[in-house]
Amino acid sequence: MAPIPLIKIGSTELYTSPAYENDVVVWPNDSMLLDEWIEIGQLWLNDSGLLLDHYIDGRATAAFAIWDESGAYTFYERQQVTIKAWDNTLFFAGVLQKAETIKLPGSATAKFHSIEAADYTCILEWRTCDYAAENKLAGDAVREILAEYLAEEGITEGLIEAGELLTEISIGNKSVAQAYQKLAEACNFICYISYDYKLYFHARTLYATWGISDETDILSETFEITRSNENYRNTETVIGGYEETSLQTELFLGDGTTKTFPLAYAANRFSTVTVDSVNKTIGQKGTDAGAYDCYYAVSSETLTFEVAPGNGLEIEAKYYGLWRAKSKAEDLMAITDNATRQGFGSGKVEHITIDEVLTSIIAAGEYANAKLNEYARDGIQVNYKTRREDLAAGTLQHIEIQGLDHDFLVTHVSEEHKDGDTEYTVEACYGPVMDEWTLFFRDSFTAVSAIREFIAEESGVSKLYNFSHTYEAIDRPNPFTAALPGVPVSDDSWPCFSPLDRAEYIEFWRDGACVFRKQHTSVVDEDEDDEFNSYSYVSPSEAAGEIDEVVFWGGDSATIVYGSGVEIYRANFSKTKTILESYQLNMEYLNGA
Repeated sequence: MAPIPLIKIGSTELYTSPAYENDVVVWPNDSMLLDEWIEIGQLWLNDSGLLLDHYIDGRATAAFAIWDESGAYTFYERQQVTIKAWDNTLFFAGVLQKAETIKLPGSATAKFHSIEAADYTCILEWRTCDYAAENKLAGDAVREILAEYLAEEGITEGLIEAGELLTEISIGNKSVAQAYQKLAEACNFICYISYDYKLYFHARTLYATWGISDETDILSETFEITRSNENYRNTETVIGGYEETSLQTELFLGDGTTKTFPLAYAANRFSTVTVDSVNKTIGQKGTDAGAYDCYYAVSSETLTFEVAPGNGLEIEAKYYGLWRAKSKAEDLMAITDNATRQGFGSGKVEHITIDEVLTSIIAAGEYANAKLNEYARDGIQVNYKTRREDLAAGTLQHIEIQGLDHDFLVTHVSEEHKDGDTEYTVEACYGPVMDEWTLFFRDSFTAVSAIREFIAEESGVSKLYNFSHTYEAIDRPNPFTAALPGVPVSDDSWPCFSPLDRAEYIEFWRDGACVFRKQHTSVVDEDEDDEFNSYSYVSPSEAAGEIDEVVFWGGDSATIVYGSGVEIYRANFSKTKTILESYQLNMEYLNGA
């Protein structure tokens, strides 16, 4: 018989037992109910018992009911919940998600409390994440997000494996749970927080500790089989994103009037453009300023000259274009088998997938074949009950009874404790019955080179940083020290400021030197005597690289020249900015005088 669990919600201890507290061995027999051996006067579980659910994504939930005869208890959302066995084994740890109180009819005090709790992995949903990196191992990205967002929650590092090397990671305005899910999917990993408050990110265990070759371990009449695959296909066409062509050479003939010439491909970048063998300068519309002989726009299929090339002059354009990868794969054996099963028609079941991440014809072909490996098969789902332990969601269990002989993915294990007994309800699938199967079997196409989630191309991942400083009356420099009318700001130890010049520029420093300077995007309430704010936007293309300090400058002598004006605030700012992210820096200036 499995150990009997004991529960604590917040500081309220329920079903306490002297077994492990006094180091006394207790061996309840099968006929003994929980409330018959715990201390007299304690609350007791009602007939529904304790239900624990374990899911393939690493989450676990708990549900149970409490009998509160005196009506003395109130439970609140996010209280800590722990469930232990009488031998002090930890069964579950997490937070309360829902507490429903039901008064017992005919009693002035008696109540039932229906409790639902989720394990600590739910904390990942509480925190939002903005993260960007280039050429980063997924495991290193997990650690960096842990350090920035989860360390203050008390979460520490458990097992974090390296995972795939990702050329680009861009995740904006998403929860940490969603960020980790994307990283886990890229590596076919699992991510969760354990009961001892550690973060885990690692490959899934391949096989369960036991398989099914007979029905010895299956409770009578509980084994059920469902055959269904709503996503079946045996022909897959994959349309990927755009990829660059090889170098293209195209020739045109000027007529003295035409300025715009059509290209065979949408342009991505130009190598050379010549007119009558003379090189011409090339600019990109909307980006390059100044005078150029001709212009193009990325993804546009035209080349435009400022002045029409002369009549009869040969124009040669060498450029790299864009084209969209498209690939088709067929499972001929599956098509033949399906035609036989149907008894009519070709047997083909076709499907189209569009995936912008795929930027090569090779990747599109691999992906098409991977889709057929997953979906060109029968889908089977099994459900059964057992009293045998040691089954975990996310593992494979080989089942060869009732005409089956496959590795099934265990997707859900429900654990019910009732009247001193433990019963497990297991759900498992073979083939693409559930999305989890697709995530688990990605061997033929596991490496996802880039992750872009909720990102606008022009802004990248938008990261917000807040700064605040209170200036006391004796502080110098002090932006609240007003200048006399007509008196400029001095650069000595006692500078004064005009209200309109108190906040002008922001700088990034590295190793004791300025590497970037930009005027504030906006200054709000600049005439106020007690408080004002500056806001600075740094675009993805600006200030890429290592940064260790941020410096704020003011004064009427401040210009775009590095170091001009009066330094009014400096802060440590250890970052590595990439071209995948934009920064917004909000500074609050407070007058403490």
